[in-house]
Amino acid sequence: MSTSAGLSVVAAPPFTNEPGYVSNYVLYELLGACEGQTFTLNVSNACGFGSAPVTITAIHEPQVDAVVTSGSCTGASNGTITGEVTITQTPLLSNDSWILRAVDGLGTEVQPVLNVLFSAGTTTFQMVGLHPGEWDLRFTSLEGEYSAQSPCVVDVPFTIADLGTACATVSGTVHYETDADCVQDGVEVGIPYQLLRASPGPIYGVTANDGSYSIALPYGSYALEQVNPDAVQLCPPAGPIPVSVSSGNNAVVNIADSMLTPFDISVYLHAGISRVGFPFTLWVHVINHTGSTGENVTATLTHDPLFSFISGTAGAVSSPGQVQWSIAALGPFEHRWLNATAQVPPDPGLLGYVHDYSAVATSTSLETITFNNTYAGQGTVVASYDPNDKVGTTNNSGSTMVYLLDQDEWIDYLIRFQNTGTDTAFTVVIRDEIEEDLDLESLQILGASHAFTPSFSAARELVFTFNGINLPDSTTDWLGSQGFVSLRMRPRAGLIAGDVVENTASIYFDFNDPVITEPSVLTAEFSTGVQELSGSAPGPRPNPGAEGFVWDLGNMVRLDLLDLAGRVARSQLGRTGVRFNAQGLPSGTYLARAFLADGSVVVRPWVNE
Repeated sequence: MSTSAGLSVVAAPPFTNEPGYVSNYVLYELLGACEGQTFTLNVSNACGFGSAPVTITAIHEPQVDAVVTSGSCTGASNGTITGEVTITQTPLLSNDSWILRAVDGLGTEVQPVLNVLFSAGTTTFQMVGLHPGEWDLRFTSLEGEYSAQSPCVVDVPFTIADLGTACATVSGTVHYETDADCVQDGVEVGIPYQLLRASPGPIYGVTANDGSYSIALPYGSYALEQVNPDAVQLCPPAGPIPVSVSSGNNAVVNIADSMLTPFDISVYLHAGISRVGFPFTLWVHVINHTGSTGENVTATLTHDPLFSFISGTAGAVSSPGQVQWSIAALGPFEHRWLNATAQVPPDPGLLGYVHDYSAVATSTSLETITFNNTYAGQGTVVASYDPNDKVGTTNNSGSTMVYLLDQDEWIDYLIRFQNTGTDTAFTVVIRDEIEEDLDLESLQILGASHAFTPSFSAARELVFTFNGINLPDSTTDWLGSQGFVSLRMRPRAGLIAGDVVENTASIYFDFNDPVITEPSVLTAEFSTGVQELSGSAPGPRPNPGAEGFVWDLGNMVRLDLLDLAGRVARSQLGRTGVRFNAQGLPSGTYLARAFLADGSVVVRPWVNE
């Protein structure tokens, strides 16, 4: 083989994946050709001679779009860049791709979080751990096997802003001290989900599952404090800890604690959506709040026996309407997650059916605080629904609509999410802006379905990051595509009747636009003495009906009519004897939902003829 332009012709060794459909296969590379050059390729062997004109075309360079960067602290490396890479044609051969790295002028190299090869099509990327300054996104072509061709290199410049006085860090761990040496030894555990406050500000941080924390601070001097009143700070000495941060000077503060709380365990229960004909999961969360070990812990889940048990966490013992686990020892500050999956019968008549569930945790260890050893809730069987939601439930009245000032203390928030896309979600991030009517310093993180890291991105924005969650899509794995995070807070002091506590979450799946949940809305009221209505409460009439109905429940605040996708089709103020107007709505089955003045909610199916 030769060329009329006298290019260097190199024959590569045989491919290890040489095509099996040819008897002789040799790869030749022509080195030294330039873009736009035309030359004649000559091929001759014992079988004969041939030639053809060849023009060198321009390489299709990667295109970078939708770039978003976040700055970094001076002297630190906590900047990020995300974006999309579009490749219209692979570099040389059909199996060639591009490698992406971020590089700076000093030779620092950072690879993407998901270190993939970039081939034809559009692919998202993210890089973290970038210091302030000038960087290049460096694309390097991955040549074929045994190629003599030098890789092509394409640089796309970008800048990581220097946040200067906006960002330095104080970081460290909070652990439970057992031997008074103030050093976290192998048996001394980190204390998870502890709130820390830096003043002036205040600026908040929260410890992760292993007790570690990191708080971004403007340069200056601060007093660092633990918010938990039961924490006895042994080291550094009790009281606010003086902290100073400046350019290139990040502070490290490790805190050793004892606890005033006597041995105490609590239990929480979180339910997935019960949908006609589908399985759903009930999660039981048992927490040891102290540095003592809980011996012989038993967790019992009670559910409606209408739902048949499918499977549960290892050790589950099931009987109709009940699942039980035995835990030999619950370690200091340990969070233990247990779950059971149950099947909803494929009976359309169950639409709107209200079912109860509860969990109880006990231990043979002496426990004086037992009011938090029981947790109960209610669910409603639906057809289809919005799988990404945020629900706030009051701890005593169990209402999702009304906070009773003379009964309730806490609001328990459950944020559920489901990957309804077409592929695996590798990272899920939940951002929850805590409104002013909630007491941020009362925050208790109750846990989540998957491993996560909590943090604050702004003064009152709480962030839950599920890195490497690898959440399958719902068509591939219905149950595995779901997850949740839960927390509780008290309303602020001074809340009065008529005040509204509203909270919304934003859920990010990889690099997609956020899913904004419908807000959780609770109105502060005083109780009326009316008891919550049971599942035998009357339904709307007539049913079926023509374009409307009357519902004799009494003390109604509002009436909603929901379609089978869970969307509110129509809403109006509710009073006994007033006809609900459904004129103009399509015929079919709906859910009629009544909110009562005492905070209870009644849901019944209704058919519009």
